[in-house]
Amino acid sequence: DTILESEYIMTKLFLGQAEEECCHKAANYIRQKALPEGCWSIFPGGPADVSASAKAYFALTLLGDDIQAPH
Repeated sequence: DTILESEYIMTKLFLGQAEEECCHKAANYIRQKALPEGCWSIFPGGPADVSASAKAYFALTLLGDDIQAPH
């Protein structure tokens, strides 16, 4: 599940604290949990979930990930 990490990143961004190392660690965790088809699930081994995927994608985009990145 990456929802908590996504929300954490968004909160830190809104507080102006996105450059902290913890945000980059959370982003790396989110990238690692991407499913092969480029989306995220809400539990290990689960199917793709729209909400989790939207939050993960948005959080990573806010941190500067390329919108064409494989994840």
